[in-house]
Amino acid sequence: MGLRMPRPTKTSNGIWQDRVRLPADVGESVGRDVIKESLNTRDEAEAITRFIIRHAQSLSPQRW
Repeated sequence: MGLRMPRPTKTSNGIWQDRVRLPADVGESVGRDVIKESLNTRDEAEAITRFIIRHAQSLSPQRW
């Protein structure tokens, strides 16, 4: 079994979101183990473009 590539997820109302699971040590300091942010689009191609940008930003050390 391999690792799954990060990708946007679609909510039940059709809006795409970025969902990132945090490592345990970071999650303890932040107070949650998952970050979810709306990509504010229903278009899959636009969601992928926005996801790439937001996912990279969510993993940057300056954010924490």
